[in-house]
Amino acid sequence: MNPQLDIEKRLPVWTVLSELFLDTSFDDADYDRIATVLNESPYRKSELEHILREEVSPAFGGNLFSIAGEWAPWSKDEVQAIMEKSLRQTSSSGLLSWVRKRMTPRPLPHDWHSIASRLS
Repeated sequence: MNPQLDIEKRLPVWTVLSELFLDTSFDDADYDRIATVLNESPYRKSELEHILREEVSPAFGGNLFSIAGEWAPWSKDEVQAIMEKSLRQTSSSGLLSWVRKRMTPRPLPHDWHSIASRLS
């Protein structure tokens, strides 16, 4: 895992962005709630999109392709454990890690655009 990541600052961002990979739909109140958490983070919109695409999506994106995907939000502890495992796997060196980085889908959930428009 990248030692420069500040888990304390990233965990609320990871947690709220992980919701975009649940087997559920969102309404304007959900978009507002998610945007509020993201606006309270120290990250700019471009950084948030990078975190979504390069960190959260590889860890949680598979849920969107599951026959019976998770629909209940993950707890902060679950998100932290999933993210730390995913980041360790993607930061390791070697051929398998290189292939995993290239082959892991990094979907940008369609809900992201509704949230991004609410970011300051």
